[in-house]
Amino acid sequence: MTYRIPTARSAGVLFLMLVALFASPGVTASSVTLKTVLGDVVIELFDEQAPATVGNFLNYVVDGDYNKSFIHRSVNDFVIQGGGYAVTEGGIIEVPTDPP
Repeated sequence: MTYRIPTARSAGVLFLMLVALFASPGVTASSVTLKTVLGDVVIELFDEQAPATVGNFLNYVVDGDYNKSFIHRSVNDFVIQGGGYAVTEGGIIEVPTDPP
């Protein structure tokens, strides 16, 4: 699935929240739902192929580290990056990196 952010909105702040969907009936792999002001995107995680990466990612989700974070980089047909920064009452902060 390719999810494109419209060019006119790419410069704006796009808040997102990730919601983990653990052990849902009929779902064989873990997934998360990326909730944005532009709509929801379900992201499938590759538990068996990359267990350490999935575990690390879900740790950020469960800890709420992605709450009030935003998309900070978007290149059409290539990549969308977010979650590295979040908005707080004091301004924009870098989300602390968990140890590997």
